[in-house]
Amino acid sequence: MRRAYSHAFEPLAPVVPVSVTAPDPGRPKLLDGKLDTGADICAVPDFVIAELALPPVGTVRAAGYAGELREMAVYRVNVEIDGHVHRNVKALSTRRPYAIIGRNVLRSYLLRLDGPKDRLELERSGRSTRK
Repeated sequence: MRRAYSHAFEPLAPVVPVSVTAPDPGRPKLLDGKLDTGADICAVPDFVIAELALPPVGTVRAAGYAGELREMAVYRVNVEIDGHVHRNVKALSTRRPYAIIGRNVLRSYLLRLDGPKDRLELERSGRSTRK
């Protein structure tokens, strides 16, 4: 997958379309997923967690970019990117309107970020299952 960076962010950011479902797939929620190599795990918007009626499966101590640790609920979701489904992905909840795609999913891809050209390339490396 090759895409231009999203102009919805300042500075521009690498964003891909994602589909999120509950582990027992139902109707998918389609949204933008911001690629974040600094995030250990993914995050899904609060409203998606509510709409999918996802129960928490545990807790984790997590810190945002400001570094403040706090206890957060962990959820399990299926994340689809470019036709490839990542099953039972650990995800936190976020108030942002987009998903954050962390290294627990990004480790399945070869990722090239071309800042000068504001482009990204995302290529499967064979670690998740195809739909």
